[in-house]
Amino acid sequence: MCPSRLTAIGFSIILLMVSATACQAAPLASLSPMSTEPKQNKTPSSAPATQYYPTRTPATPPEPSSTAAGVYPILSALRRRRAIAHCTDRLSLVHRAYPWLDDPALLQRDTFLPHGHWSISAAIAPPVQGIPYDPAAGMALLEKAGWALPPGEIYRRDSAGESLTLALKTTDAELRQAWVAEFVEQMKACGIQIDPEHIPAVQFFGDGLSDLGELGRRDYDLAAFAQVSWPDPDLAERYRCESVPSAEDGWQGMNYAGWCSALADEAVAEIRSGLQFSGLASAYNTLNGAIAADLPELPVFSRVEVYATHPELQNFAPDPSQIIYTWNADQWRIPGKDTIVIGSRSEPAGLFPWDESFVNRLIQALLNGVDLTSIDYDYQERVLWQIPSLANGAAAVKTVDVVEGDEVVDAAGNPVEIAKGARLLDKDNQEVQFSGGSLKMSQLTSRFAYLPGLTWSDGAPVSKADYTLGYQIYCDPQTYGEFGYFPGLSRPAVCEMIQAVRFIDDRTYEVVWKPGFRRGCNGGCSYSLPPFSRLPAHYTLEDGRKLADVPAGEWGGLAEVYNGLPGMGPYTVSEWKYGEQLTLTANPYYYLGEPATPEIVIRFIPQGESAAQLSQGNIDLLGWDSITPAEVERLVTAEGEGKARVYTIPSATYELVVLRLK
Repeated sequence: MCPSRLTAIGFSIILLMVSATACQAAPLASLSPMSTEPKQNKTPSSAPATQYYPTRTPATPPEPSSTAAGVYPILSALRRRRAIAHCTDRLSLVHRAYPWLDDPALLQRDTFLPHGHWSISAAIAPPVQGIPYDPAAGMALLEKAGWALPPGEIYRRDSAGESLTLALKTTDAELRQAWVAEFVEQMKACGIQIDPEHIPAVQFFGDGLSDLGELGRRDYDLAAFAQVSWPDPDLAERYRCESVPSAEDGWQGMNYAGWCSALADEAVAEIRSGLQFSGLASAYNTLNGAIAADLPELPVFSRVEVYATHPELQNFAPDPSQIIYTWNADQWRIPGKDTIVIGSRSEPAGLFPWDESFVNRLIQALLNGVDLTSIDYDYQERVLWQIPSLANGAAAVKTVDVVEGDEVVDAAGNPVEIAKGARLLDKDNQEVQFSGGSLKMSQLTSRFAYLPGLTWSDGAPVSKADYTLGYQIYCDPQTYGEFGYFPGLSRPAVCEMIQAVRFIDDRTYEVVWKPGFRRGCNGGCSYSLPPFSRLPAHYTLEDGRKLADVPAGEWGGLAEVYNGLPGMGPYTVSEWKYGEQLTLTANPYYYLGEPATPEIVIRFIPQGESAAQLSQGNIDLLGWDSITPAEVERLVTAEGEGKARVYTIPSATYELVVLRLK
């Protein structure tokens, strides 16, 4: 464990990964800010701490006496959930989803933590293992629970003659239709009838506005969808007792199973509020074990990410938790070639620095570099000189007095003005209800220092004014929505967590966070990660104004901003033929020296033509975002012919089945 390891995930990376998996992962709309009024308590059940690993047998509650509709969910009994787990053959599910994949075990998933995650350590706790595929054991559990298989019938019945039938809701995505069909057959082999309903993603997840979708309303026995693994996820909305969506609270929260565990609540509280990195690994393992024992959900497999390149491309390093695969493009080279061509089926609307669309982030990494990376579900400094932490002294915490009307971050991670009844974290990290007067809370300060001697691509040195402008434009409401030129973008949530910013010198600024902030933005920001970057304040526009003098509301109308501002990354824009390609040439002032390849071209190609273009030698690299499922086998064939190299890695996105307990 290195001392500079982060304690939460970065806001920009969260936005990027969520946009890249739109309509597949759980919607952010279900994470709207909670009221400052206290929620109705939902009482957790206490599970013995020594019984939460699946290799040990947890206490089994008695089977409910009736399956009458409306009395209780059919999966409220643990034995039924364990039976489903035993009857699930994950490898076969992977094969149905990706029949061309040679090694399906590469994608098998047992927990919400991916293989290789930093918190998985045998020195901290026994590794959590999934319940093994053992249909005989699953059927035996069902028999003990009173679900017999009558002679000549396919599906089991209880003593009242009720059929063991479960309603499963999911989206109509092609991938999900494939593996869910196999899941239905596996359950059938154990005598469990699954009635699947595939509906459009917007109906399942909601529209992101007023409609939270059928997933959020929990009208099912089973729900199948996807989640994303983060290096340090904030899991409160998924696993706290009070995060169970209900009509009473407007269907807020993402605890779709209706699971309530005192052990999980304690672990989530520690994960959410902990400032020191030490101890978080143990909390993650505790939560992981509690989930494995109670089975509110069944992770099944990671999706696969497929990349394809010229067979001789060197130093290409895709990673599941670093989805911006252009992060080290300055090191790419193909012997004998001065140009590398990236194929993209998307073209950005403009090269706006704050646009979080995936294709724009790929290009911004080429133009501006990356402040830090997230290789192997951990973080590493790049342009950022040091990641702040309490251990290295770049972050500090003090106790402050707050009173009614002060702006703070509440116990749920939402920015609020203090009012009576608000749930807050006191200076000792204990959740309390504000009743008036004053309250002592903790307040964090983070100092972000960047590498010295950074230079813009036009030769101007990076200065304090550039970081000042970066903060002003990134967090000014006039930049966004109805105020500015970007109606599709909204002010980043991390801006709401900031009390003040102090700009110290040409490479350092200090953020004073609002009292109570640990990590928030619905899991999207941390005191250890820079909340904003820099903009070239010195740059002169065609109308003679300096960029620093342009009001935020006018930025979207500037051709210079649209076409690409000076950056400090390995490349700079030389030509943009709209609808055809964007040509980038090496930045002579790049802080790491001359890039290995003088020119990179991003060629915009129609969907479905990527594999053919690569096989014919017209492009040199395809990211997972530009390869359709139908093209994968063609690329594998091209690799066999020596015309390509194909990379298949487990994605940070994984498929799971939620089992409704109540």
